Amino acid sequence: MKHFFFTLLFTVACAIGAFAQFDSVLTVKVTGIENDNGYILLALYDNAKDWDKPELAKYLRIEPASKGAMLIEFAHLAPGRYSIAALHDEDDSNDMTFMPFGIPKEAYGFSNNARGLMGAPSFEECIFNFERSKTIHIKVK
Repeated sequence: MKHFFFTLLFTVACAIGAFAQFDSVLTVKVTGIENDNGYILLALYDNAKDWDKPELAKYLRIEPASKGAMLIEFAHLAPGRYSIAALHDEDDSNDMTFMPFGIPKEAYGFSNNARGLMGAPSFEECIFNFERSKTIHIKVK
């Protein structure tokens, strides 16, 4: 009977833990979207090694752009430290478009609204902690 009780207790604890994992949602409020052209791309990273390489992002969300502000969710996200890069891909190229001299033509932003001087800010400047449910704000410009 004692063995059965511990087995039952362990099973219930695992089920509650699994439910908590499924219940986790990171909501990203993207503001500063100037038009409905193209898509909003969000790349979520969990390490500095892959930072600024969209193809290596832990998760990538692509949503049709909506002028003004948008809410984009990452569901079932494990607790941890993350950084996000955002791009308003107006020309649907799936990449940043540049003007002469390497000046970005499309609006972009990062978690913590961090900005780099000559390129993207570091992964560390953009880190935020996620536990279970959180909303962060990113302004693209």
